[in-house]
Amino acid sequence: MSDLSALKAGDSVWIVPDQQRGRAVTVEKVGRLYLKTSGGWRVQRADGYGEYGVRAWASEADWRADTEADAAWLEFYRGIIPWRRPPALTAEQIRAVAAQLGIVVT
Repeated sequence: MSDLSALKAGDSVWIVPDQQRGRAVTVEKVGRLYLKTSGGWRVQRADGYGEYGVRAWASEADWRADTEADAAWLEFYRGIIPWRRPPALTAEQIRAVAAQLGIVVT
C-alpha cells in the first residue's frame, strides 16, 4: 500500500484506472479524506482506492512493488491451498511462517 497522506497539490501520483494502463497525474486538490487528480479522479488518502475501480500510488515504483507482491502472494496461495501438509513440514515451521503473516497458530 502506498502512503498518500503526505502529498500536496502539485505532486505527482501514479494512477491505474480499472484494468487499464497506469499513468502519472498531478494532485490538484487535497482534502481531509480525498485527493483530486488532474485526470478527474478522486482517491482516498488513506489507501489510494478511488471511484470506479481507480487506484493510486505515490509512484510507479510503489505500484510495481505492490503488483509484484500481489503476484507472489497469489502464487503462494495457489501453492498451499490444494495440498495437505508436506510430511517434512513441522509444527514449529508452520508457526514460524504463520507468525510472519500475522496469523496465530496454537
